[in-house]
Amino acid sequence: MALDIKIDNRKAKVDLIEKNGNIMKVKVDDRIYEVDVAMVEDMVYSILHVGRSYNLEMIQGNSQNSYHVNALYNSYHIEIQDSSSKLKLTKGKDHNGGEEHLVTTPMPAKIVKVLVKPGDTVKNGQTVIIVSAMKMEMEFKAKMDGKVKKVLVKEDDTVNVNETLIELSEK
Repeated sequence: MALDIKIDNRKAKVDLIEKNGNIMKVKVDDRIYEVDVAMVEDMVYSILHVGRSYNLEMIQGNSQNSYHVNALYNSYHIEIQDSSSKLKLTKGKDHNGGEEHLVTTPMPAKIVKVLVKPGDTVKNGQTVIIVSAMKMEMEFKAKMDGKVKKVLVKEDDTVNVNETLIELSEK
């Protein structure tokens, strides 16, 4: 699972490649690390990397994915963005760049169910497609009353960020 982690003013892309017990292979930006990670107390972690030991204390910040992290000599503020938190950040925003006649997805996803076909009449707020991203299903709704002009995907298709799934037209 890929995460974007903001550490103070730095952003890092972190991806768990492999996990076997406490041993993890992690890709941080373009470098791969093999680390031994153990939680020694509630939200206190011991990390071993290349014979060196690091202890980190994580304290919950003012949001679910926000933490203050204390190491031996430094403290950091971090924010973790996984796909579900990115989705929460974009909920309520127009994923279509202001183009209400397009139904798009804000992240890579798999099409679970297409609920409309070309020529169907839809109402603003009606669910038109269901996608799955990061083991979470999401419904996408029409942003206008209209007709389905094109359905550009089918069930089981994999789609990219901001890919148009359905195109609507006015009645």
